This record gives sequence, C-alpha cells and structure tokens, in this order.
Amino acid sequence: MRQPSSTIIDFDWCLQGFLLLAPIIWLPSISQNGLQMLILNFLGPLLLALALFFGAKRVITNPVIPIILLVSIVVSLITAPRGYPVGMISLVSGLMLYYAILLGVKNPKKIIRILAVVALINILFAISFMVGFPLVYDNHDVINMSILGSHLSIVGLMGRSYHLAFFLIILAPLIFLLNRYAGYVAMGIASIFALIIESYACRLALIVTILVLVYRKVSLKVFLVIISILLAIGVYHHEKIMHKINLRLPVYNQLANESLVNIFFGSGIGSMEINKRLYDVDSTFESSFNQYLRIGYELGVVPLILILGSMWGYFKRFPQKDLYFLASLSAILIYPFFHEVLRFARLDILIITVVALFEIDCIDKLNNQGVTHG
Repeated sequence: MRQPSSTIIDFDWCLQGFLLLAPIIWLPSISQNGLQMLILNFLGPLLLALALFFGAKRVITNPVIPIILLVSIVVSLITAPRGYPVGMISLVSGLMLYYAILLGVKNPKKIIRILAVVALINILFAISFMVGFPLVYDNHDVINMSILGSHLSIVGLMGRSYHLAFFLIILAPLIFLLNRYAGYVAMGIASIFALIIESYACRLALIVTILVLVYRKVSLKVFLVIISILLAIGVYHHEKIMHKINLRLPVYNQLANESLVNIFFGSGIGSMEINKRLYDVDSTFESSFNQYLRIGYELGVVPLILILGSMWGYFKRFPQKDLYFLASLSAILIYPFFHEVLRFARLDILIITVVALFEIDCIDKLNNQGVTHG
C-alpha cells in the first residue's frame, strides 16, 4: 500500500487525542455517558473528514455493515417516526468513527499504545478507589460494588466496574503486538480485575480470550486440562450463575416475544427507550442484558443475521498464525450476550476502535501478500 507523503495534519495524532479524552472524560454533576456521547457525535464526523484528507486512504473492502445500518435507519424513520433520534445520530457517528479509523490510521501500533495509556490511567484511578482515596465520582455515582466490600467500586474512569474489566480484557491480547512480556502483564492485570469484580460476563469473556490465546500454543492434553479446570470452577459457582440467569430470563422472554411483532426489520432504532414496558418486568432492570436481543428487537433479525455473517467473514479472512486480534474479538462477541454495550459511548468508542484496527490488520496483510506474490 502506498503511504502518503508528509501532511499538514497527522491523523494518527488526532485520533490518539480523541481516544485519550473521549472514553474517560468526566465532569462533576454532568452525565458522563451523555458527555461522551456528545463528543462522539461531534468528533466522529470531524475525524472522518480528517481521514479522507490526511489519512492512509485505504480501500474499503466490506461495505456490507454500513449499508445494512443505513437501511435500518431509513426503516426506523418509517416504522418509528417518533423514535429515538439520539440513537440514530449516535449510530451514524459511530459508523463515521469506524471508517475514519479504517481509512486514516497509518500506524496501528500507535493507537494500541494510546489505548494502553488509557488503560493505565484507569488502573491508577481504580487503585485510588481501592486504597480509599477516590479522585472522581461521588458515592451515588458508583454503580457496581466490588467483592472487596468497599463502599466504592473499582471503576477507574469507566463509570462501572465491569466496563473497566471488559476494556482491560479486550485490550490485553493486543498488548502482545507491542511487547510479549507486556502482554503477559496486561493479561495478568485483566485477570485480576475480572476476578475481583462481580461480573460473570467479564469472567467468561476472559476465559474465552485465554482459550483462544493458548489453543495453538499448548498440546491437546494441556488444553483439555485447562478446559476441565474451568468447567470445575463453573460448577462450583453454578448457584450464583443460575441465580443471575433466572433473574434475567423474564426480561429475555418478554423481549423475545416483543421482537416477534416486527421480526424482520424491527421496531426502529431507539424504540426500546420509548417502550418502557420492556423494563417493567422488574423495577431493578435498566436494560435488556443482551445486546443481540436488543438489536433483534430494534433492527430485526434480517440486519442482525447479515451483521453477524459479515463479522464471521472477518474471522475467516484473518491469518491463523496471529491470534491476538481474534482473542480480543472473541471477548467482544461473548460479552454482549449478558450486557448491553452499545448504549454506552465509552464502550462504543473502544469496540469500534478495536474492530477497525482488526480490519486494518486484515487489509494490510492481504495487500502485503498481493505485493509479495504479484
């Protein structure tokens, strides 16, 4: 791929500044998610414009997902004219950010490094919580309590402790691309946070990540021993796991039944925010606890199947000798079975960045192979 000559604006630096700010910004008395969503909606289009003029100018090889989502927006405007415009705007902004990264990034390792810096900042703030010196958030801002018994949660600057753990889990495999020993440290830190935080979704995502990483590096016997140990741990905690599942089943059932009303193309983007009866099963529930069910409800099964099929195509294209992106993407795909992720701007930004870097890696490797064999 031809690299552009020096330009007035370095797109990688602009994206690094955005990633350093947007996923962790917090101001007192202001909704953190609302502020982050505002930044995404404003800077997503700006970054795309910068990428078009000053970026690496890659050729887009898979236009399926943006076409599907843009069609879904049109359908939403028809089926839910009083829908949730913020959701549609955020969807478009997220798409713009994705293609800004895909078209603009020249050095993916620089982007991974800035994500590592964001993770380190979060870890330092989390440690401040653990030792009793919270630097941000009041007690009422803290959502999820840790098993350490503290009145403060280990959230870093991510708003929720399980968001922080999830971020560390999906980032840790990518650190191996920078340095092998740093990768081991990152995996160790991610494992510690996943273990001390009461989130079985994070623990499952961590387990899948580790299994993907070790699958081709250990013998079959060792791999089966690891599987057996993990299954034994799951059996030991089965009561707690089943308790959480039983709490969520009524929500899953009602959401699935509601989805049948508009099964093919959904009830419209953001319609779930309006249809509050989906949350009336239990007043403690704030979400569907399953991103795929929510996508099916709002967009319909046709876009959902096409999107998942397109993502499976990414997996098939990826070189087997390098499993680090595959491990990270596996965690990204597993976690939404138990939590909504796309309604949180900080997770949107991080997931979009990792998936875009994955596609960059695919495109650049394919281009290099073409040059080698050409």
